[in-house]
Amino acid sequence: MAQGWLRLFVLKLNGGTVAALYGFMYGKKFYFYQSGFDLVTPVQCRSRYYGLAIEAAIGDGAEEFDLLHGDEKYKSLWAKNQRDLVRMELCPPTSRAWMYTKTITWSRLARKAVRTSLTMLHSPISSEAKIEVSYMKATFKTAASIGIRLTGVDRLVGALTGSSRIPAVISYHRVVENIEESSRSSISSMLISTRMFEQHLDWIGRHYEFISLDDIGSRLNGDKFYEAHSSPSFR
Repeated sequence: MAQGWLRLFVLKLNGGTVAALYGFMYGKKFYFYQSGFDLVTPVQCRSRYYGLAIEAAIGDGAEEFDLLHGDEKYKSLWAKNQRDLVRMELCPPTSRAWMYTKTITWSRLARKAVRTSLTMLHSPISSEAKIEVSYMKATFKTAASIGIRLTGVDRLVGALTGSSRIPAVISYHRVVENIEESSRSSISSMLISTRMFEQHLDWIGRHYEFISLDDIGSRLNGDKFYEAHSSPSFR
């Protein structure tokens, strides 16, 4: 904020706030980061809201409005070009690094296979089918994590890679009362129910010590971690 990059737009309708959008203005480019709408916001107002944000960014000197990562349908209404994203990961030539990279690769391939299979089972995808697919993905992930935990694979990987002594930062995007209702207007994979959130905190509290992000930063700069630590955060 001190650099003046942050931009926040708020849409009011009938005296109440129904939408908000924020991003960053850096140089001649506006980076759209996140937006949210009230459930009662008409669809036509949502489209108009993006147009107003783009107009405001141009008025602020922007020559490009970057919608960033994601292939959501509404972005195709405004964008005329797409850019490929490339991930580069550098690891030392050690056995621990090899084990880590293989584990991450297998995990990504497994998730991709599951997403592809479940999507094919529900084509074309309705809103109800999307919720069902989301539940099936969550069930598969839960079953896989339980299997990894019970077989001790997580402890083996942690011992080989040294990751068991690295603090865990767990981020939550949005905590809601009703997953099914909220999924109709939000990305379901970014939601967690209050009941499940409480269960998460209970389990984390039994296996980790809660510390703040500031504590993690200070310890990474100086002291080492000898116990398991966790720091939940919210976006």
